[in-house]
Amino acid sequence: MKNFTRLTLTLALLFGVLGGVNSVKAIPAVDGIGSKVYGVDYSTLEDLPNWHNENCARAITEGHLTVQRNDGITNSWNSQIMVGSGIPTTIGNKYLLKFRIKGTVAGSVTCLFGGWGDGNAENLGSLNITTEWQDVEILNSSAIVVDSWIVLWVGAYAGTISLEKVDVYNWVIEQRIAGPKVYTFTYTNGNSWYHGDNWGCAQPVSSDGVLSVTNNEEKGDASNVMYFVGDNISTTEGKEYIVRATMKGSSAGSIRCNLGTWDKSGESSLDFSNSYQEVETLISGLSTANNNHVLFKIGKYVGTVDLKKIEVFEAVAGRTVTVGSAGYTTYAPDKAVDVDGVVNAYTAKYEGGKVVLTSVTQIPAGAGVIIEATAGDYDVPLIESASALSENELQVSDGTVTGASGDIYVLYNGEHGVGFYLLDNGVTIPAGKAYLQIAALGRSFLGFSDEATAISNVKAETADDAIYNVAGQRVTKTQKGLYIVNGKKMLVK
Repeated sequence: MKNFTRLTLTLALLFGVLGGVNSVKAIPAVDGIGSKVYGVDYSTLEDLPNWHNENCARAITEGHLTVQRNDGITNSWNSQIMVGSGIPTTIGNKYLLKFRIKGTVAGSVTCLFGGWGDGNAENLGSLNITTEWQDVEILNSSAIVVDSWIVLWVGAYAGTISLEKVDVYNWVIEQRIAGPKVYTFTYTNGNSWYHGDNWGCAQPVSSDGVLSVTNNEEKGDASNVMYFVGDNISTTEGKEYIVRATMKGSSAGSIRCNLGTWDKSGESSLDFSNSYQEVETLISGLSTANNNHVLFKIGKYVGTVDLKKIEVFEAVAGRTVTVGSAGYTTYAPDKAVDVDGVVNAYTAKYEGGKVVLTSVTQIPAGAGVIIEATAGDYDVPLIESASALSENELQVSDGTVTGASGDIYVLYNGEHGVGFYLLDNGVTIPAGKAYLQIAALGRSFLGFSDEATAISNVKAETADDAIYNVAGQRVTKTQKGLYIVNGKKMLVK
């Protein structure tokens, strides 16, 4: 078997070149509780947890797990007890731990999450306990093992702890992306702004499709030096909105962006550089429907702000798909998504010596697919659900899948172009990446079938200046679309 530059090196290429392009984002992620992955209810449990140390007294009493440290224990790491085990976790993911707990006296205990062995558990910090039943939450930053436990260190707590239940949830980062557009204005044919007297800044100037405002010195707080950049905008009460501006400054900086009316509006920071680019900010707390404005406040910024276009979108929950320079990556969403019109997505199965790709537009949670697009970050909206993908042989790694079995194939841009290459021994596929497991082939490379896409196969066949379309057909000239020119992908707009 050929080691195609050995995958100890190519692991960085596999998951970097095929999926490692950064882009500027200004929309904050909104963290929240996801699906429940584990729960133990001591009100219905008859057996005690399967591990504790000798300095810890424990019992099931009146539907509660009671824990008491022995006298004379002063170190917090003594009197240890496991209160949850066998928790299915994905390495690198965040999890929220929730305890229903009280004590005979107020105090705190230390919580650990992970596995045995040095470096396999994370100290999450203190759980604060009162004398009344309450739900206490604590968040881990990054799971270290795939089979986790929860251990409480109670040695420094001078009393008895009662624990009713323990639950563990996925911690989901809800990305807000631009949904339906509700407003747009460009400065090529006029001005949408209003500048009142004594607002603290020089009169805005519109020229060559750019609205420019200069602030010569810092004037008080960020709410000073204000001017309209959009008006008469209709919104829906209670929704979040994204304001997107094509802009730059004479130097990199930040201003305040306001959306709403004078008495009912939301506001957040808008960061920009010294070159034109689209920058976005999320506006929450909007409670008015009609006649809204977009207002810039630049009192803390010294310099000139140039604006070409302002847009307002409804903010919707979504996920970001990153595609590297090879034009392909594997992807497994944590919730159902709709990629139609954003990127190309395919299921994969091995058939007739090739990998057959079938186009799909909706992807259910946890399903692995192949994404094709030009390099960049793509925002795809979440949907309530999606049907299961038929005839899809892609599996998704939980962070423990390695090439030791000799039948694991991973997406890679290698000497035969983009396709599936046999994974070398000792290399682990990161969690969330998809792969094919096909036994007893005795082959190191599996290409795509001609019917699905000929992009990877064209790479080895093209002569200088030869032009192919995405179906692998040679053409004499390009129009709008994706082509292979001299073995390289080219997008003609």
